[in-house]
Amino acid sequence: MNNNSKSIKADIDRRMDEQKIMRQITEELIEAGNTENPDFDYYAALHRNRSLWSALRRDVMSKANRLPQELREQIDQLGAWVEEQTARILRGEGRINSLIVVNRNVIDGLT
Repeated sequence: MNNNSKSIKADIDRRMDEQKIMRQITEELIEAGNTENPDFDYYAALHRNRSLWSALRRDVMSKANRLPQELREQIDQLGAWVEEQTARILRGEGRINSLIVVNRNVIDGLT
C-alpha cells in the first residue's frame, strides 16, 4: 500500500470515527430532548455535543487540516452556531431539536 492509499484509508477511518461519535452524541441529545425536566443527562448531552463541536472547530482551523478552506470555514461557522445555540438552550431560550437536526445533517454528509 503506497502513502496515498494509506492517507485515503486514514481519512475514511477518521470520518467513520467522527460519524460514530456524532451518532452517539446525537442519540444522547434525542434522549435528553424527551425528558420533561432537565436532569444530569440532559446537561451532560449538551456538554458532550458542545465539546465535540469545539474539537471539530479546532481541527478544521488547524493548518494541518486538508479540507478545502471554504468547507473548513463553513464547519467553523456551524460550530460557532452550535455553541451559541447551546448557550441559548441552557438559558431556557432554545430547544435541543435544532442541535439534533444539525448533527443529523453532518452525519449524513460524512457517509
